[in-house]
Amino acid sequence: MMLRAGKAQYRRSRLTSNVRPQKRDLMHAVCYTLRIATAFALTACGGGKEAEQPDVGFCGESTTLESLIMVSSATDSISMTPITDVVISEVVIDGVQSSVDAMQTLSTGVQIAGSTLLCRIPCSFGLSEGDYAMSVTATGYKVSRLSFTAKYANVVGGCVKTYSGSKRVTVALEPN
Repeated sequence: MMLRAGKAQYRRSRLTSNVRPQKRDLMHAVCYTLRIATAFALTACGGGKEAEQPDVGFCGESTTLESLIMVSSATDSISMTPITDVVISEVVIDGVQSSVDAMQTLSTGVQIAGSTLLCRIPCSFGLSEGDYAMSVTATGYKVSRLSFTAKYANVVGGCVKTYSGSKRVTVALEPN
C-alpha cells in the first residue's frame, strides 16, 4: 500500500509501518554494518577452529605459560650418576638452524655462552613447536645428538589461546 507523507511517498510494511524512508534506510545500513562486523570477527578469530601455532591478531595475544622444552634430567649412561650442567648447541628446528638467543624467552636455568646454551638441570627453553635436533654434552662426556618432536601438551581457548605443558627431555651421556 502506498501512502503520502508530505511530499514523499513510501511503502508501508509490517516492520516499517510508521517509519519514514530516511529512518528505514538508516536501519538497513545499521543492520548491514552489524552483519559485516560479525562476519569479520568470526573469520579473524578462526570461526572457533583451533590453530596449530600461537596466534597474534585481531583477537589479541596468546599466552604461553612456560617454555616448550624442559631438560628434566641428565645422567651418565654407564653409572647413572646425575649430571648437573650440560651444554646445548647446534639446535635445529624443522630443518632450520636456530639462534640460541631466540630460545632465551621464558627460559629457566639457562645462560647463553656464544652460540651455546649452558643448562643447569633442570632447565627449560624455547617456544616454537616442531621437530628438534640438538647436540648435548658436558665436561668429560661425548657429544650426544638428540632428535624429538616438541609440542605443548595443553592448548586452551579459541581465539586467544593459552599454551602450557612442556616437552620433557632426559639426556644420557657417554663418558669420554
